[in-house]
Amino acid sequence: VGDGGGGGGGGGGGGGKVSRVHVSNLPEDITEGNLEHLFGQHGNVLGLQLLPPRGGRGLSCAIIRYETSAGAEAAITALNEKHELRPGDGPIVVKLARPNPRWDAA
Repeated sequence: VGDGGGGGGGGGGGGGKVSRVHVSNLPEDITEGNLEHLFGQHGNVLGLQLLPPRGGRGLSCAIIRYETSAGAEAAITALNEKHELRPGDGPIVVKLARPNPRWDAA
């Protein structure tokens, strides 16, 4: 029954440590499975949301939520402007995501 521990309220007074990353410069045909595999190498991914391309540029973005801020920071260190999903598209940009009350309540 107690599977998973701190589901939502277990911040321990951490002052809202961000555990989400915003990823941009993604190919428009990227899948959630591709992202979960890549970002899961850096921490436990609790969820992700693909965002549609803006302005007709053909590049997508995503928000990836980690169990801990350490996972988010590890992904940023390992992938930000260092990992190219498709040759010629340029590296992905990975940074801390802004707080989102909808996700924080989950």
